[in-house]
Amino acid sequence: MVLFDDFERTAGLSELRRLSLFEGYNQAPGAGAAAFREMCNDWFSRLPSSGKLDLKRRFTSGDDDQFKSAWFELMLHELLLRLGFAADVHPAVSHTSKRPDFLASGEDGRFYLEAVAISATADDRRVTAAEDTVFGWIDELDTPEFSLIPHVTGELTGQPSKARFVSPIQKLMDSHSRSEVEQQLEQGQRGPTTEIRDGDWSLEVELRPNPTGLATAGTFLIQPLVTADLQESDDLLAGKIRGKASEKRSSGLDAPFVVAAIVSTLNFVPEMDAFRILHSLWTDQGGKPQYRNCHAVWLFPLPWATAVPLSFYQPWLILNPRVETHLPAELLQVPHARQPSDWVGGVDITQLLSA
Repeated sequence: MVLFDDFERTAGLSELRRLSLFEGYNQAPGAGAAAFREMCNDWFSRLPSSGKLDLKRRFTSGDDDQFKSAWFELMLHELLLRLGFAADVHPAVSHTSKRPDFLASGEDGRFYLEAVAISATADDRRVTAAEDTVFGWIDELDTPEFSLIPHVTGELTGQPSKARFVSPIQKLMDSHSRSEVEQQLEQGQRGPTTEIRDGDWSLEVELRPNPTGLATAGTFLIQPLVTADLQESDDLLAGKIRGKASEKRSSGLDAPFVVAAIVSTLNFVPEMDAFRILHSLWTDQGGKPQYRNCHAVWLFPLPWATAVPLSFYQPWLILNPRVETHLPAELLQVPHARQPSDWVGGVDITQLLSA
């Protein structure tokens, strides 16, 4: 059983943008999409048989939210294995019919892991005809060194001008080298950006290095990232995590409970923003601790606009500052902190998964 079958792909970029995420990746030609499909099939081969049918059903359903959730669970399972854990899928627990996504067991202990994929809005939309025209022009750009990561707000409906949109992006690429952009990212900064506005519609484009050996001419291979405003994104992130960290899910467990959240609301979530948002989870308005059964939140900032989603920013494991608990040393190999002042670096997740 595989997630992606082997057949010749010939779909054009305009067609791909109008497909679901699964069908987009399934139909896309080119080295980047092929590498993504191969990676997913490889990870899927190590998923326990008991979890394969359900994950494949959601992954191939045509529903983008289901695809994101299934892909995230697939990636987390592979990551747990590479960190040195054995990972049980949907383990039974004694006090409730609800099952966490994973029970990770290592030499230094165990923990339960619950996954949630967070998108910008509950009703993510497809591109308009005018937006498709703009993205088609950008796809024609020669981008051997860079991926162009879009942040879109509003909706473009009028007749766009090619020069107005293409020239600033070409200038952005001409003004920076790949090594310069890589250095910015290593320092925890965003890549260089340019913003193009048309009425209420805004397209901000960020430069990211193409994965080595996977340079592609197609920039917006599947969909642009349609973002909510910052406050809406913050509220959505906090609300989704509260739902997963609720007493019904996390109380009475015989090991620590961690929520893993893949965040596609924003392309870059600064570490301080993550602590600020999670403060409302750990502490109520009166300053008292809450959600004490949730021992940590593992944030994975990831845009869904690149040919190879593996190239995400380094995720952060943020420990609940209001509780003391033992998390396995295997998990604490990853970058983590309890407070912004005690940040501990760790293994590079992207390199770990790419090995």
